[in-house]
Amino acid sequence: MDKLSQFKEVEAPFLGQKAFIRFNGLLVIVSETVFDDGNTWKHVSMSHPNKLPSYKEMCLCKSVFCGDDKTAIQVFPSKKEHVNFHPNCLHLFCNQTEDSLPDFTMGSGMI
Repeated sequence: MDKLSQFKEVEAPFLGQKAFIRFNGLLVIVSETVFDDGNTWKHVSMSHPNKLPSYKEMCLCKSVFCGDDKTAIQVFPSKKEHVNFHPNCLHLFCNQTEDSLPDFTMGSGMI
């Protein structure tokens, strides 16, 4: 079964975004932005109306919307930079241009 088939595309809230909903009510919004360094970053936000997405759902969204071969990160900004428009929304960011993270495994192959 194709993982994307678990989602139905719906109308996105803003121009340049794509939105998808899963059978269990998980809403996913996907957008891409090119930053000053020339790298294109994909932003995947996922939310439920009344609960946080599960780790399993985050893994599924990472696989479907970023790809299994890409690294995605969840950012915890400083308190002064934190903005919360939805209490049950989590975010993943994926550099589409290059893998810009250091090797956190330090050569061990595991995190």
